[in-house]
Amino acid sequence: GEQPELLEGVNMSSYAVALTHVRMHRITYSNAIASLGEPIASVIRMNEIKKVLTDIFLFKNLTEEQIDRVVRRLERCHFAAGEGILKKDDP
Repeated sequence: GEQPELLEGVNMSSYAVALTHVRMHRITYSNAIASLGEPIASVIRMNEIKKVLTDIFLFKNLTEEQIDRVVRRLERCHFAAGEGILKKDDP
């Protein structure tokens, strides 16, 4: 499942038990933000949107950098059921 400790910066509520020899690396929420420049949840969300866009014909021929710019300019909007999203002659 999701790891709220990394996604939201909350204290760890669980632990892991190694059943065999393992090498484990741990990163704190603040270190992840310092490395990525933004919260992990935002990075994951943007990567999911990029995957969807690359499957859409309109965006198939864009470079990784172009898709990244498109994703960063997207704005999340919420609409109520039955609410108009587009109107004829909207710019």
